[in-house]
This record gives sequence, structure tokens and C-alpha cells, in this order.
Amino acid sequence: DALYLAERGWRVTAVEQRQSLLDRCRDMGISMRLGARVPTLLCTDIEKTEQRGQLLDVLGGPGRWHLIHVCRYLYRPLMRVIRRALAPGGVVVYSTFMRGCELYGKPRNDNFILDPRELLHHFGAGCAESDEHEGQFDAVAYREERLADGRPMQYVLAQKRRYYHHHDNTTSSGGGGGG
Repeated sequence: DALYLAERGWRVTAVEQRQSLLDRCRDMGISMRLGARVPTLLCTDIEKTEQRGQLLDVLGGPGRWHLIHVCRYLYRPLMRVIRRALAPGGVVVYSTFMRGCELYGKPRNDNFILDPRELLHHFGAGCAESDEHEGQFDAVAYREERLADGRPMQYVLAQKRRYYHHHDNTTSSGGGGGG
């Protein structure tokens, strides 16, 4: 996915904890002749870094990203980091396994399986957990479908609002502390 986006002109940072996969991504980018568009590669354990409260800093701080894409990975505390890391107007594309996949194979651990419509809970209008530092989101597209092997997946494409209303009904810029 990182190479696909880089090939189409995006400046990409790929985050992965396995250096071997990052090395493969770099080598493929070079063989594709991407030149300066070869993705920046960040080797980090997302879960441990987030548990230390450092993930947002490692990712460059709040409001830095215009697109965050997560595929087949679920670590629920990451949702808040994604909401903070996106710039106002930025987009999140998230897809991963949902309840029922355990009947067909992996994952089987509830920690790695979404509940029905859970991505809408995290990235839909009025998501319950957002605060003024995270901004508000609108789900542009949402679907649930099964892979060829029968495992169900959820997909969401959501955009962080450029502006949102505080409780006192004043208009402020979304994300990064607002104001």
C-alpha cells in the first residue's frame, strides 16, 4: 500500500515493527525507480510506543498527516492517536477484521476483532470518544464485506472536519488544540 501511494505522488511514511518488511518495501521502491518518492521507513512497535505515551511524538506531532491508512491491524488505543495526528481536512482509510472472522481463521483474539460498526464509532460523525484536540469526523464511506475465505471485514473512509463547534457554539479550527 505504501508503494502504491508513493507511485502516485504521495509522500509516504510506512510504520512497521518488522525491519525485514521495511527493507523489502525500500528495495521494491528502488526497483520501481521511485527515487525520492521511496517511502520514509519508520521501524517502531506501535503498541509499546503508544503505551509510553510517545507515539504521537514519533509520528511528528498533532495535525501533521493528510492521509492515514491502516490495513488489517487493530490496536484500539491507536484510534485516538490517529484522530489527533490527522490535519484538519485529513482522511483516514481503515480496514480490518470484524466479529465472525474467528469462525474462518485468524484473528481469533477479541483484541484484534472489531465489533459491528465499530469503525463508525471511532470515525463517524459525533464519535463518542473525540475531544476538542481530536476534532470531529464524517464517515464518507463505510462498508462491511467478506473476503474470499469468508472472513468479514469493515472498511471506513472518514474525513476530519476542518472546523467544528465547541460546546459554547463558537467555531474553531479542528485538531492540534484548536483555537
